Amino acid sequence: MAVIDPIDPFASDINVSSTNDQSSELMDRLKPDYDKNFAKYQQRLAPYTYQAPSMSFYDLASELGAGLLATPNTGGASAFTGLGVGFTTFGRGVGTSCDLSSTLFSNLGVGA
Repeated sequence: MAVIDPIDPFASDINVSSTNDQSSELMDRLKPDYDKNFAKYQQRLAPYTYQAPSMSFYDLASELGAGLLATPNTGGASAFTGLGVGFTTFGRGVGTSCDLSSTLFSNLGVGA
């Protein structure tokens, strides 16, 4: 079946210029506020994020004791060397815990 009288969409008396203004006005009204939404989703997802266990005084004492025991007793300075080893190990543990929690938090953000 052939089309005898084709319809010309541009030969119309309808004025569509006001539609463009209304759509841009609607888009401006519905534009999302990303800062507000980020804070909202961060608050909602906080219970599901990884919470690294906080280091306690006993963890510090354990690391200092391990450092003292690992250092050979060669005189008066060996105790300070052992304490230095213990503090270094404790600091690395805290840093690793912070890095792990930030990595898991960013992974949660990517998954959301």
